[in-house]
Amino acid sequence: MKQQKILIKYILNSLTGKCKVVLISSDNTVNIIFENADNSQNTDYSTITLHIKSGLNRIKLVANRNTKIEFDFVIDDGNSLNYNLI
Repeated sequence: MKQQKILIKYILNSLTGKCKVVLISSDNTVNIIFENADNSQNTDYSTITLHIKSGLNRIKLVANRNTKIEFDFVIDDGNSLNYNLI
């Protein structure tokens, strides 16, 4: 099965509650990419490299009810994509 390497640069601040970002692979395996605890404040971006299997892969934000976050990330697989969620 062919794999692709992608780079994710992110900053995730949890104002209230807990949250995590997971990768759901093409074979429906779920892996935590990163997570954050209640009232955690980050000022610098972190970077992670993922090896993605070919097929349909999804990245999902999972949070407790009433969680408030600030989340900004960039996915670079050669074609940069920038997302900002507040």
